[in-house]
Parts: sequence; structure tokens; C-alpha cells
Amino acid sequence: MVTSLSTEYSDAGKPVVFFEQDVDNPLDSTRYQRWWFSYAGSGSVSLPMVMVDSGNQISNGSVDYRTVYSSMVDQALARPPKAAVSAVVSRVGDSIHFAVNVTNHSGSPLSSSNSATLYGIVYEEEAADGLTGNFIRAGRMVLFSSPLADSVSADFSLQTADLTGVDWDKLRPVVFVDYIPEGGSSYDMLQAALPTTLSLKWQVTPGEIGNGSITPSTVQTVADQETAVFTLSPSAGNHVKNVTGSCPAGFLSGNQYTTGPIVNHCTVTAVFADDDSQKNIIPPLDLLLLDKK
Repeated sequence: MVTSLSTEYSDAGKPVVFFEQDVDNPLDSTRYQRWWFSYAGSGSVSLPMVMVDSGNQISNGSVDYRTVYSSMVDQALARPPKAAVSAVVSRVGDSIHFAVNVTNHSGSPLSSSNSATLYGIVYEEEAADGLTGNFIRAGRMVLFSSPLADSVSADFSLQTADLTGVDWDKLRPVVFVDYIPEGGSSYDMLQAALPTTLSLKWQVTPGEIGNGSITPSTVQTVADQETAVFTLSPSAGNHVKNVTGSCPAGFLSGNQYTTGPIVNHCTVTAVFADDDSQKNIIPPLDLLLLDKK
């Protein structure tokens, strides 16, 4: 029922995402706590515990899903956004990296004083039986440690832990910003966004042995099947002996080394040797024996 609601909203040009997690083993306890911040009742509550806009509206127990949830969503869609959020995501090995831009339109600074938080969530479609079938598989959050003034933008970077046992073709990312409005005691969502399609990237770690350097010297992020290029610079009196590592073999042209197509996390190690080491090599000696008579 909830999944069909999501489809109806999407078909109407109003993208709405429903996802869930196990409250007994929540992957992201901060999302679970948002519901309790909004709960003003007493006594026990029943599953499912549902919230819209980080707790601006909540529900619990068995209800007429179509009537109750669609009403909650309609109210949320009628509210003007208080932030502009855009994001690009990429798969880096077995983790997801979010590059997010947030522009504040709330009318007041977003900061730790109002618990302003940016979330990057990855859920898997049709992952298990449940109210939605969309289960959270990974997530990262970052607090606004530096105040973001109204009408000002800022860039953020988040990366999940490695994901295992998932169907990568069914993973979907979403980002959103929430905070506690002035005078309030519960959270409210400023805006959410669906990032662009996941792309696969790998990390290439450079290193060197001997007297010389490899540039760039920091970990490089490379798209799947692309190559990485490094400049090898031997110190005075040294030369490039060879290039090793776990990356697919490439080629050396002058002092520039290009890997083969990258398909996994891997390393590139430049090996430098002393020029004097070549002087101790004895060239092969051919002996020609002549039978003199």
C-alpha cells in the first residue's frame, strides 16, 4: 500500500520516498530518536512508528495507510522548503560518497545550537518484507559545526561505511537537512533531495620505495575502468627501477606512469634505485672456442 502511494506521487511529478528500519536494531539511531522527540503522549506505542519531515508529523499503530499517510504527505508537500539541497553521489569501492551543497532559507542561522543536521541515507528497494520494502542499509550524518547564515551556501562531504550483502542495483540515495526550529522542542525537515545516479569509483593509493617521489602522493579516486596517471621523480643519483603494486599493470613513458583500467581498490608503488647499482653489473661474456690446428 505504501509503495503504491510512492509510485502515485512520483507519477504526479511529486517524488516522495518512504523507507524504514528495524526499531529493535536501528542502523541509524538518530533517525529513530526524531520520532520520540515529537511524541507528546504517554504509555506504550505500537508499530509501525511513522514520521514525516523528521517528526513534523508522526503516527503509530495500525491505521488506514492510504488516508493517514497521504494526508501527512500532502501537508508536507504544501509547506515551502526552507533550504535548497543538491547532491552528487558516487560508489567508492563498497561505500557511498555524498558531495552535498546546502543553501539556507530558514530565516535564521543553521548551527549546532538548533541541532541542524545533514543526512546522507542509502536504502535498498524491495529489500525485505515490511511496510515499504525499502530498508536503510547505510547512513551518515554531520552537524552544522559552523553556523550557516540565511541565504548562504556551504558544501559538505559524507561517506558511508562499506556495505555488504546488498543488491547494488537496488540501492537508492537520499539527502536531507533538519533542525529544531526556534522555540520548538522537536525536529523539522528543511528540505530533501534525490542525488544523481550512483557511479562506481575506486581508490588508488600511491607509494614509493627508495630515493624518489611519486606525484600525486595522496589517494586518488578513479572512476571504474578508468586509469590513473602518476609522475615519478627520482632523487639525484637515482633512477626508476620499476613500478609495482596491486593495480592493473600499465606503462611507463619517460617519468610518467599510467596504470591499466582500474576495477578495484589498489596500490601503485614506484621503486627507485641508486645509479651506482648499475655499475656493478657484469655484462654477459661470450666465449668463442676455436679449434686451432
